[in-house]
Amino acid sequence: MKKSQESSRSSNIHDRYDLLTNNAFRMLGISITASKREILKRVEEIETFVAIGQSPKFKTDFDFIGELGRNKENIKNALQVLENPKTKLLHLLSWFWVLDDFDNLAIEQLNEKNIDSATKIWSQNQNSHHKKNLAVLQNILALHDPSNDYVYLNSSVKYWADFISSVDVAISVSRFDQEIVKRYTNTEVSDILVDYFDRLIRPFLEKWRNENDLLKIKKFFFSLNRSSLPPKIITNIKEGYLEPLSTKIDKLCDGFSNSGGSDDYEKLYRDTTTFHQNVEPLYAQIKSSEDDFVIEHYGDKIGNIILNNSIDYGNKSEQWQKSKDLCTIADSYIVGTLLRERFESNIKIISKNATGERTWGNLKPISEAPGLGTFNGIGSKLYGHSNYDEESKSYETTRYFVMLYVPIFPIDRYRVIDQSNNVYRFLGKVPFRPFDKWHLAIAILASLIFLFNIMSENTHNTPSSYNPPSSYTQPPDPVQPPDPAQPRAPAQPRAPAQPRTAEMKQRIAIAKQELKSMEDEFRTTQDSLNNMKSQLSILKMQLKQDQRDAQIGLFVDELAYDAKRSRYNNMVNDYNSTLAAYKDKYREYKNLLEATNRDVHEYNAMIK
Repeated sequence: MKKSQESSRSSNIHDRYDLLTNNAFRMLGISITASKREILKRVEEIETFVAIGQSPKFKTDFDFIGELGRNKENIKNALQVLENPKTKLLHLLSWFWVLDDFDNLAIEQLNEKNIDSATKIWSQNQNSHHKKNLAVLQNILALHDPSNDYVYLNSSVKYWADFISSVDVAISVSRFDQEIVKRYTNTEVSDILVDYFDRLIRPFLEKWRNENDLLKIKKFFFSLNRSSLPPKIITNIKEGYLEPLSTKIDKLCDGFSNSGGSDDYEKLYRDTTTFHQNVEPLYAQIKSSEDDFVIEHYGDKIGNIILNNSIDYGNKSEQWQKSKDLCTIADSYIVGTLLRERFESNIKIISKNATGERTWGNLKPISEAPGLGTFNGIGSKLYGHSNYDEESKSYETTRYFVMLYVPIFPIDRYRVIDQSNNVYRFLGKVPFRPFDKWHLAIAILASLIFLFNIMSENTHNTPSSYNPPSSYTQPPDPVQPPDPAQPRAPAQPRAPAQPRTAEMKQRIAIAKQELKSMEDEFRTTQDSLNNMKSQLSILKMQLKQDQRDAQIGLFVDELAYDAKRSRYNNMVNDYNSTLAAYKDKYREYKNLLEATNRDVHEYNAMIK
């Protein structure tokens, strides 16, 4: 069976034309009930015509199917096909069974290209093989009408399903070809039928996949899943469609899953974006298969890689908005509950960091407040009020060199809290705006000349007050997410530590080291959980296949099945116990993290 499947995988759309356009029964112009003697006689007859440069005409030539090239090589190939029981059965399944007067009447209509009339004749009669003939006709129409190929193929599958569910195919074939039934068991005939459907349907799926016609693929699998075709045939069709896609995705994932270790965070961002662009169309085609198990497996596999890289990028670059963009991309793939919970936890903190990035992302710490003050209208003053932060009541402002209280050129910019009466709390330094840079470039030469002239006189800078009220609270650091691979909150400006804070600082350092150790343990546990989940998925798929085989009467090794089931159940217990221990450890981690955050806030308050 496996060999048959692999052989069919390597064929292409020409298989269908070989089974239809160059069908052996059509090539020789004979009925499926023809005996060996009749076949050899017909071969001899055609070869005689070919030898004198002519080609005979038969009622089953059907010009609407395509040109029929009767030459010495094609006649020889047709004879070889009919001498091999397996290939004969494949060609027999692909051709019209003319077994009664209704079939003869329908064949006459097809010979006159009256397709609707032939369809009506077979549709109005109840013999089971009429449905099989309708299935073949619909398949022919699907091959020759690309604009409606889905409609015809879907009808072909429906007629085939009705035929197979109403008869035993092996018994039906035995009525007019005992040799095939003697050569193959019912199981082997069933396997050949699986191979036939692979050749029947796969070329269309490959064509739609190459055209990226996801709507046709999705509609076809929706109908296929609800058809009455044997489960073994449906499973084989899905596997044939998904196999090349899953192989490509596995290769992309394996080549990219370790890229998060790079120190070049901008390359990490570019590579992750490129990875998404390459893998997204492949995953979209997998989603069209409506196979929930495969969709979840590869969705989580891709989503986990992008999520890890989004966190890694944010931690290394502290560009949280771009980190959030990557996280949003990961969201479009994630399906599984466990990974979804992890995503929700991380997106909250990344979103919070991204919101604060505009306010705190470009802030640089300062050791002391800058000098402010004027003498006779000459000195430095703060002007401007932009990028206000409601939580901290702070804003950005520019310190200017002034003459007669008129701003001459910008010196630097700060984020401050206005404590009234020209008293400011300086939180940190921020970069110049483009406007400030142009102002400085234009004014600096003239300002320097004027400055040297004026500063030769007696000038004095009055330092600003740097006495923050006890009621002021520093904007809180973003809380770290409950995940080992969590994004770190961006550092906030801190004043120099005082000696009396040394004990608390040491306690915080010890706690952070313990948190880091727990995070390392989490990573190991997560790897173990992911490995067990992957093994469970494989076992589950194998058990389902065994169950399908048993349902359709195929041999299933009960001992092997019981062993796989026992292993599956034991691994489920191990997975659940490991997950429970992980959650217990996480609660301990969360308590320590909250306590450490409280210490950090208290420490910040003490040093400020």
